[in-house]
Amino acid sequence: MNHFLRLIFCLGLSLSVLQAQDNATITGTVIDQGQAPVIGANVVLQGTNYGTTTNAAGRFTLANVPAGSYELRVSFIGFQAFSQNIQLNAGQSLDVAVSLTEEPLTLEGLIVTAQRREQIIQEVPVAVTSWEGDFLKTRGVFELDALSDYVPGLQVQIQSVNNPGFVIRGITSDNGDSRIEPRVSVFQDGVSISKSRGSVVEIFDMERVEVLKGPQGTLFGRGAQIGAVHLIQNKAKNELSGELTLGAGNEGQYLANGYINFPIAEGKLFGRVAAIYNKRDGVIENLSGGDLNGK
Repeated sequence: MNHFLRLIFCLGLSLSVLQAQDNATITGTVIDQGQAPVIGANVVLQGTNYGTTTNAAGRFTLANVPAGSYELRVSFIGFQAFSQNIQLNAGQSLDVAVSLTEEPLTLEGLIVTAQRREQIIQEVPVAVTSWEGDFLKTRGVFELDALSDYVPGLQVQIQSVNNPGFVIRGITSDNGDSRIEPRVSVFQDGVSISKSRGSVVEIFDMERVEVLKGPQGTLFGRGAQIGAVHLIQNKAKNELSGELTLGAGNEGQYLANGYINFPIAEGKLFGRVAAIYNKRDGVIENLSGGDLNGK
């Protein structure tokens, strides 16, 4: 029995050695334009599971790579990616020298209209949180109160179907008098909808949503003692395009929303129509005991 096990072990070892001899090895050095090693660069063979990173000397090794044709790709933040097609033969050891060219990172500034004109957010001397419409859409944010999960210091309380309450930094805007503007101004495309009745809107087809914290009376009216919420809708485009989204959820929820862009006068006048339907039964918890509406 022991002789049989030794035979199997020797055969397995021989096959491993033969397979290793059929494979190739890639080594190399990654440097920058100043001849300094690039530490931590990603080195991969495109379309395979072979990959590694460079060490403190900028060296890398890819061992036991089957013979064949590959695309070697080297990348690192702040440098242009390097690609090279290579041909590996059985048992070959290939050494590659890679020189990466610097590519300074340019971050696009987020544009906001917190001061009633377009500015990069870093230039605005106001505490402002801004979310792009695509961000809100991918996270399923359709209700106004859902903004509370994504804006620090903001709580939106939908007290009835048309009466929201805003809390910014712990101070509430509650006021049941429809003649008085709340202490948080709500604007949609630059138009005030701040009255306590009617400022509930669906968060859909948005370009972005901006929440300003602190007194904003100069730009958003004297009622903005606590802050302001600015909802900016997507604008019409000079093209024929559209989108339709359908969805369903628990508690009998059905959701449909979409938009269509259409040119009216080519290059001069164009329109956009957007609509949403969102129905959900919801849940009411009976805390008083007994029957509630016969149930």
